[in-house]
Amino acid sequence: MAKGNPAWLATHEKVREYLRESFGDKGFFPLEDNGFWLRYGTTIVHVFVHPFSQEDQRRSVVNIWSRVTVGTPLTGDLAMFLIKANSGFRFGAFGYYESEDPSLSSIIFEYNLLGEGLTREQLLDGLMAVAGTSDHYDTIITKQFGGKTMAEIMEEGMDEETEEKDEEWE
Repeated sequence: MAKGNPAWLATHEKVREYLRESFGDKGFFPLEDNGFWLRYGTTIVHVFVHPFSQEDQRRSVVNIWSRVTVGTPLTGDLAMFLIKANSGFRFGAFGYYESEDPSLSSIIFEYNLLGEGLTREQLLDGLMAVAGTSDHYDTIITKQFGGKTMAEIMEEGMDEETEEKDEEWE
């Protein structure tokens, strides 16, 4: 966390204001100390602000990412699919985060922007690129390689929440 860092603070406040202008106060939510999240279509998009590097604390980076699938096993075929897809993106790339519990391993799509000089349009372009790419590829990946889409995960969570509320009323 870089709360005392002037570059981080300026970018964080700029991102907060752009999100507020674009989605209203109830359209995005703070996440930990350095980020935000918002639901966009069938996915949840995260926006974090970080210092540019350990050595360069004068600049900042805005990292926008989304889980595309959860529980998709990493295979050679999946790796080749993601590498080939990555070659077609001007900005952004797929990544794979492995968990000790394979059902929690995730394919993500992330997009980075420089914080200084960031415009509202650039932030919105990044959000749309991440949400659109995640939404486009989630079903393709789960059909070919397994796992669940974020829409399925959210639906399961809503079903569990409904079941808990039903139990309270019994």
